[in-house]
Amino acid sequence: MAKPVASFTALVACLSLLVLLAACSGRKLSTSAQDQALVPGTPKKAKVESPPPPPKEETVAPEPAPPPAPVAPGPGPLVLSDVYFDYDQFVLRSDAKTALEGNARRLKAENGAVLIEGHCDERGTVAYNLVLGERRARMVERYLKDLGIASSRLAGCAGKGEVVTLDIRTTPPATEAMAKTSDGVRVAVAAFDDARPETKRLGTRTHLWGGETYFDLTGGKPADVVPLVIAEYLKQKGWRAEVANAGGASGAGSPDVLLTGKLLDMSVNAKSRVFSTKITATTKMAIQAKNTADDSVVRMTLNGEGSQSVFWFEPEDAQSLLNVILTDSLEKLLTTTKVENNVLRLK
Repeated sequence: MAKPVASFTALVACLSLLVLLAACSGRKLSTSAQDQALVPGTPKKAKVESPPPPPKEETVAPEPAPPPAPVAPGPGPLVLSDVYFDYDQFVLRSDAKTALEGNARRLKAENGAVLIEGHCDERGTVAYNLVLGERRARMVERYLKDLGIASSRLAGCAGKGEVVTLDIRTTPPATEAMAKTSDGVRVAVAAFDDARPETKRLGTRTHLWGGETYFDLTGGKPADVVPLVIAEYLKQKGWRAEVANAGGASGAGSPDVLLTGKLLDMSVNAKSRVFSTKITATTKMAIQAKNTADDSVVRMTLNGEGSQSVFWFEPEDAQSLLNVILTDSLEKLLTTTKVENNVLRLK
């Protein structure tokens, strides 16, 4: 009867094991922080909080820079009144003395030197006007000295004559050989471009005592007068030459050769010394000749310069030297070119 007891015991053990397993399988695992805190040996997690946002920086606009201090204006140019004289006189009038007294007050309030120049109109000879202009300047200088202006501040006294006009022309003899060479060729000379360094005047004569006379051309500006001179020169050499109009044509119609150019230099100057006056003259022209037959172009530069000294200067001396220099330059135009079938070529 021992076997049934063993079987019962085994059955009871199996039932106990099943009950225990059922109890384990029905137990719920807690994952909350409170439950984990109750479990011994479980580490406690620290609560991590996000840092507060940084405080906003307030942008403060910079204060505007103060405006620059106004700059005090510097002293302006010293303006003096002109002085006028009666015709052909150098005695100070009452209004001239009043003007000079005002000038003296300004000069006493300012520093610097003053240049006194005496001027004349176009009436009278150049020599007479220069002497009269110098006398007027001396009278002004003397009166300013009497008013207390130091002579060291009066830079000088000079007479200024008016502009002297010179007549430029060339008078070469017409040669039969040149006339045959250029037979039948019609040449038109157009106005030149004025590219001179000094375009206000033709030149200056400096006098021994400091006065000046200015030279200019009779008949207009040099760039307008030179084409007339060139056309006249070519006529005297046997060419059929005329001055072209604005379109480049001459009075006889379309030319065979059209001459244009640029006046690079044309000047005459004279400087007086003791017992002599030295005169210098310079011409420089860039010339272009365009042939109508084949549209070919010939270019050349004509240079001329010379000087001379005279004991007694006259404006005709400067005029004569300038004409000689200009004639020599134009002679090069003919000696370096030739005409073939109404076309101008370089030799």
